[in-house]
Amino acid sequence: MEVVSRVLAQVPPHPDASPADINEGYWISLAPGFPVTKVLRDFPFGVEETTQPAFQGLTFVDLIGQDRGLLVLHAGTQYFRREASGALSNLIMREWESFFTKEFGWPVYAEYRHALLPHDGRLGHGDRLKAAAEFVRPPVCLLQEPRRGDLPPFQSFLGVSPGSARISAFRRKREGGYELRVVEAEGRRTEATVSIRLPAAKAVETDLIGNKLGEARLRSGQLAVSLEPWKIRTFHLE
Repeated sequence: MEVVSRVLAQVPPHPDASPADINEGYWISLAPGFPVTKVLRDFPFGVEETTQPAFQGLTFVDLIGQDRGLLVLHAGTQYFRREASGALSNLIMREWESFFTKEFGWPVYAEYRHALLPHDGRLGHGDRLKAAAEFVRPPVCLLQEPRRGDLPPFQSFLGVSPGSARISAFRRKREGGYELRVVEAEGRRTEATVSIRLPAAKAVETDLIGNKLGEARLRSGQLAVSLEPWKIRTFHLE
């Protein structure tokens, strides 16, 4: 379920509307219908449990109960706090200030998006990160007239399995070839396979700045990658 919050800071709330909590900013609160026993949040290239009363979630916060959970996705509002009532609050708007003019105030209008995804409490980190990426970066669609083609009904030019492995970066390099980075997201050793449907016949492993570390196994468009927990590996394809 997607929730859209519209904030007009200079307009009093409608009598039938649920006003946002204003305390050093505008907050929106969510009260789950089950006891929360654990809270997960993500940070760059990692996911962890947090017990802090206030914390940041880069793209999501997952509220976990005994046999259920609620994944809360946001589009950039990263600061959260726990309430004594058990609710979770998200800071969506803060007062702005100008360093040059010493002026202070509120944006006239702002709109914020959240998605609420219930689950059975056994969601994997890879699934959480995938859902967050799909929420903030939906695919770009190009509409054309229907016509017969020679491609299969669906296909990706780049894919990775299992779900605990994630593609963290992919780009075409100016000097030729492609750069690919794969990260392990579940905290356990994983044997992953990257499926590549691009004109690439050779792969080498590099460090983060492109220096060659060794050869990689690329056969018939399949790149075999051994990943240690939370480790990032970088490859050059050509």
